[in-house]
Amino acid sequence: MEFTDSCGTDDKTGARMGHTDDNGNSYVEELPDNFILFPNPNNGAMQLLYSLNEAKTATLTVYDITGKQVYAKDLDTNTSLIDVSINNLSQGVYYYKIIDANGKVLKSDKLIIIK
Repeated sequence: MEFTDSCGTDDKTGARMGHTDDNGNSYVEELPDNFILFPNPNNGAMQLLYSLNEAKTATLTVYDITGKQVYAKDLDTNTSLIDVSINNLSQGVYYYKIIDANGKVLKSDKLIIIK
């Protein structure tokens, strides 16, 4: 099995894995988008480790328990690790979503802030 970060000569980059089957046929599998927000729980300072396939764009949005948006940050496809600082939020339970440009929720989960 071979791993690659590009496919063909079209300058597309993203999360892909190259395979060769038992008959010698090669193919490339598109890997899913991945997102890890850590540490969780945290004190309002955290990091998001992510990969977005090809030229997909997405936004990290954080909501309080009532559903009010309290934070949003666009995710750059050329970056894989960002610092997220929302120290102005009170201790409590929040929810976050990562949504692509088409409105599809790529990930949603609970976020706990402890001060």
